[in-house]
Amino acid sequence: MDTLSKDLAYAARVLRKSPAFAFAAIFTLALGIGASTAIFSVVDTVLLRPLPYADPSRLVLVWGDMRNRNVRDFPFPPGDFKDLSEQTKVFSDVAAVVTFRAPITGDGAEPEQVKSAAVTTNFFTALGGKLALGRNFQESDGVPQPVQPPPHPAPLRHPRNSPGC
Repeated sequence: MDTLSKDLAYAARVLRKSPAFAFAAIFTLALGIGASTAIFSVVDTVLLRPLPYADPSRLVLVWGDMRNRNVRDFPFPPGDFKDLSEQTKVFSDVAAVVTFRAPITGDGAEPEQVKSAAVTTNFFTALGGKLALGRNFQESDGVPQPVQPPPHPAPLRHPRNSPGC
């Protein structure tokens, strides 16, 4: 322990005598520690932690192929998804997700593209997700609402046909 304190005192004297070297050494150590921490955080999140699903080893992602057109990983059409979810006995539950980019604006600001997703009403239950706040989807949430036609503007009147002329 005595040699450690002597070594630290000697290092402090040397660093005090040459501040440029001290700054370079401290900066290099800080950069190395920061880079190592960042890399470990990514590796821990992506590789070491388990997926946040109830039973991740049983999840399957299904895509379609159009081999005659040389297209791989083509999303399922809605009709095929309906057939798969109603007729299959292989899966305990079937849910769908479609990701896309959508513009969002607010308070007159410039629109911004954000990554969005549309899911089926059973998406969270199929993944075994627990909601922290609010309610889960209900089947009625997945039923398209009828589109209301825009109100028709009042017919234009020619001044000759207007009353009082």
